[in-house]
Amino acid sequence: MEALLDWKLLVIAIVINTVYVLVILFAQRVESNSGKLMKRHDIIPGTHQIFLYWQDFTTQAGGNSLLMPFILYVFIWKTAHQSFPPSIWPWLIGVAIIDMILFATMCLAKNHKPDWGYPSQGKMSVGGFLHLLYHGSYMAIILASLYSVVIDWEVVPGILLITCLAIYLVFAQLDYRFGYFEKLKKITQ
Repeated sequence: MEALLDWKLLVIAIVINTVYVLVILFAQRVESNSGKLMKRHDIIPGTHQIFLYWQDFTTQAGGNSLLMPFILYVFIWKTAHQSFPPSIWPWLIGVAIIDMILFATMCLAKNHKPDWGYPSQGKMSVGGFLHLLYHGSYMAIILASLYSVVIDWEVVPGILLITCLAIYLVFAQLDYRFGYFEKLKKITQ
């Protein structure tokens, strides 16, 4: 009988995710210190909206830091247990690329409110680029894990994945309620 949780794989997932998140935060700090980003919580010129950093978003500070390691664990566990058909890998690369294109298009749009990843209209920061890679990769990881859990249900990975996704949706709802995903609202005279 297999253990309910493979601790080695969980540690690997936590380390991979944590290191990548720290690289994103380091990039944000370097860009902030060099003046390439507005100061955190400064008012965006011509608006009443504040400039947000990575740690202001519940989906990033809570979701990416606390939940995504467990989602990555499910993906690694399912991969280690050969739960994916070989034909899924090109599909996952396609999902990641499409997600990155759509996410970048949305964030580079004229009405996107500037933030740490997209500090001005049509501009992406280094941290924003790193997050874009993260976003696309995790979209593919989530979809592959969901596919695997539906096709080959196993209690621990299934419950862990569904619980993490449900909490992430709560975090996204909080960001919406806080106005963090609002479009840019210029002050009209």
